[in-house]
Amino acid sequence: MNLLLKIAYILILIAAIGFLWFPLYAAYVMAVGCAASAIYHLRENYNGNSLRLKRIYRMRRVWLSILFLAASYFMFREGMLWVPLILLCSLLELYTLWVIDREEKA
Repeated sequence: MNLLLKIAYILILIAAIGFLWFPLYAAYVMAVGCAASAIYHLRENYNGNSLRLKRIYRMRRVWLSILFLAASYFMFREGMLWVPLILLCSLLELYTLWVIDREEKA
């Protein structure tokens, strides 16, 4: 995993935990982490021939970027809608990583 993505996920985790005590600062930290994650996923390409992996990379590029940015937006709105969005992002990320790992080993 790239260093940018690791830093982005650490910032998102810090923001999720910090929301309990510092909601305003946590929203800015979340915005930076989500933007960094979106930038990483938008720059990610797959140049192989597998249609399944092309679909998975496209899903990561489009849907994860949109969901992360939406979660960041809803954290600024001071509602709790960002929580299920971040949960959905993490489940989608786990699924895509599992499929990519399985397909590349086959």
